[in-house]
Amino acid sequence: MTDNEIIKALACCKNADCLNCPRWSIEWHSGMCNDFLSEVLSFINRQKAEIESFQNRLHNSRLHERELCKQLQDEKYLRFSEDFIKSEARKEFAERLKLKLNCIPQCHFTEGQVLFDIDKLLKEMEKEHD
Repeated sequence: MTDNEIIKALACCKNADCLNCPRWSIEWHSGMCNDFLSEVLSFINRQKAEIESFQNRLHNSRLHERELCKQLQDEKYLRFSEDFIKSEARKEFAERLKLKLNCIPQCHFTEGQVLFDIDKLLKEMEKEHD
């Protein structure tokens, strides 16, 4: 019997409606459903196995989803850390360059102009990396 026939037969048994039972046409001569319970048990076991399969797939997909989220968070953090470190390195370079330029007596630019140009260059570098 198909799963739908088993369900219909169970409903007929519940209502004592043997004439509409799918089993009646198979075993009409005896009116007995000797192997019907084994078919019902088989149906229940198939349904149970299918439910367990769905639950396992759901559990595995949730684990996979959590792992992907963790990887994305780690990647985002690493990207943020890398960008932050590069930004700090550029700023430190600019500050050191300013100190070195202050020590060069042959510098033909005014101190304010050089420091302003270094800050402007640093801002441009920051925009390029954003």
